[in-house]
Amino acid sequence: MTIPHGGLPLQSVRKNLMGFNDEKLVAMIDRKKSTTEKWRVAQIELIGAANGLIDSTEMAHRLGVAPETLNEMVKNGEILSVDFDQKAKFPVRQLTKDGDTLTGFTSVLQKLRSIGIDGWMALDILCSSTPKFGLSPFELLERNRSTDALEDATAYENQGCP
Repeated sequence: MTIPHGGLPLQSVRKNLMGFNDEKLVAMIDRKKSTTEKWRVAQIELIGAANGLIDSTEMAHRLGVAPETLNEMVKNGEILSVDFDQKAKFPVRQLTKDGDTLTGFTSVLQKLRSIGIDGWMALDILCSSTPKFGLSPFELLERNRSTDALEDATAYENQGCP
């Protein structure tokens, strides 16, 4: 068996691949697969905690804005988006039942973004309860405790994250 580029036998390539043998390669691939699977499970858990994800068309519709306006809102840190299957998706939980963003959400998101936390990392923080309040920032915002939610976000800055 030969490889299209170089014409070397596959066995030769395997032996010369930076000192890795087949067992090491298989172990590396298994670790990568395991890491990928763990990440996918974590994503699914976060999606559940965020009340699901919607696409940009649905998000723009719920907010009553044009797609271009939605893009600007994301760019300005007013709305959180995450990359899911190579597409921008939006956590539903950042919205009220009336289709507005939660009161104080933008301030919390902008604080996180100012210290380099955005996307999935921001979603993880927003969905995770903190020791000080025993609630997640999303739960605090849903209870109209935006000052406490902002305090949580500020704590990440004070810890030197990231």
